[in-house]
Amino acid sequence: MKKTDLALILSVLAIAGFFYALYYFTRAGGTRVDIFIGGELYNSVALNGRSAEFVIDTGRGFNAVSIFSDENGNGVAVSDADCPGRDCVRAGKITKRGQTIICLPHRLLVRIEADAGEGEVDAVAR
Repeated sequence: MKKTDLALILSVLAIAGFFYALYYFTRAGGTRVDIFIGGELYNSVALNGRSAEFVIDTGRGFNAVSIFSDENGNGVAVSDADCPGRDCVRAGKITKRGQTIICLPHRLLVRIEADAGEGEVDAVAR
């Protein structure tokens, strides 16, 4: 491999990284939190600037889900759980549309979504 090949590869990676960072930091926050248990929609909660906390019994254990509003915007976090690894608790707060928190032992998925009509345009047909 020549020096020019390496420079070309590094340039392409740098440009791709720039566009990914641009996408990641400019996407908007969501307007609701969808909670799924075992692939089925359990609850959908609006992110309206109010804080709330509730406990979900999944049949395999419990998860405490916290809806919050702070200086960083609206979001959600799993604040407590009785699963073995507690990875869902360590996932921290999520605030942007499309971000998820997953608890595999309890088959719980928490995802921030946008209400219908507020999503981004994927494609335009003529």
